[in-house]
Amino acid sequence: MNNDKNCAESYKIMGGRRYLSEENTKYYLPNDEIEVSRVNLEHKLLRYIWQGNFSSNIEERLIKGNTKVIDLGCGTGRWAIDMSSKYPLSTFIGIDITASLFPSDDEKPNKLAFLQHNLIENPGVPFPDRIFDFTYMRNLAFGLNDYNGWFHVINEAVRVTNLNGYIEIMNYDLYRDLTKEIHAGPIFNKLHASSKYSSIVKYLTGQAYP
Repeated sequence: MNNDKNCAESYKIMGGRRYLSEENTKYYLPNDEIEVSRVNLEHKLLRYIWQGNFSSNIEERLIKGNTKVIDLGCGTGRWAIDMSSKYPLSTFIGIDITASLFPSDDEKPNKLAFLQHNLIENPGVPFPDRIFDFTYMRNLAFGLNDYNGWFHVINEAVRVTNLNGYIEIMNYDLYRDLTKEIHAGPIFNKLHASSKYSSIVKYLTGQAYP
């Protein structure tokens, strides 16, 4: 974990877990070493399930190099590290609201940089128009938790992506109402039917703690 003290972040502790303070953000998941481990494991699972890190038809350009890639809401940066290590001739940037989850400098490939920035602020993505060839977003449901946030960030993704570039978004179908299912499969239906589901959501978002 990157413990850069220059990052102006304030925290609160609930149930023994560290969270960003509400003055900083409405991001409700924890911000600590346990969360780093969870997010890194999730990355490995998704990479295994999909047998790769992306679906867009851009690998040839990544191999050739001089291709610019941005990961919006990069979290711990594992996706960006994987990609930059595999495609060293291309340039990668990861952006997230918190820098404390970023990897240390000695873990980063040469052509990878991380930037702390709140994507729902203006500008949402602090780069000029049409500068990136590949814009990637994954698992941002707890950070972009309303229509306006999604609308703003997707518009920003379109703005900074080249006309012949790719935008790839991977996200869960989450429940706005715990009584309704959204494209849920049989396993998730069983989870939803369990009383444990609401407890899991409350634990992840800190609602279980006073």
